[in-house]
Amino acid sequence: MSSLNDWLFDKTPGIDDAPPPHPQMDGQPIISEDDEWLETPTDSYDLEEVYTLIDYRDSKGNQTRRRITLRKVARGPHAPILTAICHERRAVRAFRCDRIEGFIEDDGEVIDCNRFFRDMMMIDLNYLSHREKAAPTIPTALSVARQIRNDFRAPLSILVALARSDESFISEELDVICGFAETMAPTLHSSAHPGEVSAMTELRPLIRRMRPSRESLDGYLHKVRSVTSNDPSFREAFEDAMNDVLWADGRVAEGERRLINELGLAGDR
Repeated sequence: MSSLNDWLFDKTPGIDDAPPPHPQMDGQPIISEDDEWLETPTDSYDLEEVYTLIDYRDSKGNQTRRRITLRKVARGPHAPILTAICHERRAVRAFRCDRIEGFIEDDGEVIDCNRFFRDMMMIDLNYLSHREKAAPTIPTALSVARQIRNDFRAPLSILVALARSDESFISEELDVICGFAETMAPTLHSSAHPGEVSAMTELRPLIRRMRPSRESLDGYLHKVRSVTSNDPSFREAFEDAMNDVLWADGRVAEGERRLINELGLAGDR
């Protein structure tokens, strides 16, 4: 997959690149402030690289609006800690979740931090609170969706990066990626999970918001190479999904066509 690696690396944004445009609500400027660095505890969840906007109030009471890409959320000494790429600082920063006043959607809706993590990331922040250490209880659909997400983080991230390589992510591409996950889930699990169809419904909004970074590509590609080398059925399904993503908009650019040919995918539609 060296061709895919090189091609995606050129197409995928890195920490030092300018972030994608995002609407500014109510005319508020984006202001950069130093974040509070906290010790990273061991109890944590890796997150999909979702690009979003937050309002954050630091320990001095200063409120700022940040463009961030999620990386990890972990138990902290006072509150859960979100580690993310801060595009204002062009560096990885730590945010206390109890100081995140809201996640801002593209349409301007402000979502409470706890609800964002539960509904979008399928994580109960109460479990990472210093007050609560018991394992969280979440609905079956969310539990199954979270398991599928964990199993498929690498291939899903590569497919999303491929879909975003032309700076757009259309619904047809999203349908292909969700279809790949739904088709392969019974193969990668010992048996089908109850509520699996509704789990894919839960998973779809997360996939739509993923924006993989250049720094993560090597790890994702290494994991996918390991699976495809030992599982021909997975390799075939993954390559079919890549091909379908490239053709989803009804046309293939010259660079995409070269990639199809080098990877040995079916290039004629």
